[in-house]
Amino acid sequence: MKLLNRAFSNIINNAIRYTKEKGKLMITAYSYNGKSVVEIYNSDSYIPENEMTKIFDRLYRGELSRTTPGSGLGLTIAKTIITLHGGEIKVVSGEDKGTTFTILFQDDPV
Repeated sequence: MKLLNRAFSNIINNAIRYTKEKGKLMITAYSYNGKSVVEIYNSDSYIPENEMTKIFDRLYRGELSRTTPGSGLGLTIAKTIITLHGGEIKVVSGEDKGTTFTILFQDDPV
């Protein structure tokens, strides 16, 4: 459980770091089609399309994030932990729509 805590903490801290004072940060959790889903949305930042395939790479820091503190390991660690727990992580981002990280886990059968 501590590892999952770290994964979510890394993603949420990034969302907080890149949300401006009047911006929106939303965390939503729900179940859909046999999966538990957590969405972390940030209204103010976006990841350029040419960087989307690299953001989970070890030590990668995008052009827009190089002026903020960090090592470039947070998303790599988060993805590794989520994958180890049988989950997956996806990201959708755009200049006019912000960034949403979606984490999915298969629901345990009852």
